[in-house]
Amino acid sequence: VEDRRIDNFIYKSAPGYQGYYKALYDKYFHASVIDKALKSDEKTSLDLDSYMFRLINLTNINRNLDALPDLRKIWSILDLKNIDRLKNTSQALDVAAEIYKVIDSNIPETKDVEEQKKVFNQLMIFLRKAAVMVDGI
Repeated sequence: VEDRRIDNFIYKSAPGYQGYYKALYDKYFHASVIDKALKSDEKTSLDLDSYMFRLINLTNINRNLDALPDLRKIWSILDLKNIDRLKNTSQALDVAAEIYKVIDSNIPETKDVEEQKKVFNQLMIFLRKAAVMVDGI
């Protein structure tokens, strides 16, 4: 979320970088190998890896918002067309946390997932503190 917010800010405020961002997105998010995977049933399991792949590649025109449960809801929460509504890192982190909660609600629980949740919660505490520090600069 933060990467998309910053990319949008730079893209709009520094026109000289627009070519760079177009090339970057074409190479990493709009590549034919990504197109092929998005059009297939790859990365459609109810696991974090599948959700992350689909989330990371939401800018690709071949995204399939029906590939996983609640992917449309995630699309709506992220609201890429209005990403500039997020004015700082803290707001981006809030959106990321909301998206994670949606993903988490769709992944069947196992002992490993419970451990991952503990690690995630610790990471969120750390990131929240870091966001406050960055926003204060």
